[in-house]
Amino acid sequence: FIDPGPTGLWSAAGRVSCPTLVIYGGRDRLVDPRRSRRAARHMPHAQIVTLPRVGHVAQMEDPALVARFVRPLLADASRTADR
Repeated sequence: FIDPGPTGLWSAAGRVSCPTLVIYGGRDRLVDPRRSRRAARHMPHAQIVTLPRVGHVAQMEDPALVARFVRPLLADASRTADR
């Protein structure tokens, strides 16, 4: 994530064209949730979500809340695949 050039991960993230869900934890002590703004800039097709009451491992800390965001994404992908 440090390399800003064309071979860096942020550049690669910008080429992701499939539906993507990026979840940040508002209480994350490893990855600053303010990074979500950068992710939104580099991944224009992604849904960026910040969950204010979770830390770095949102899917373990509040699996039901994470599932509320994941389920619609999977359902949309399933409908698209059926076409």
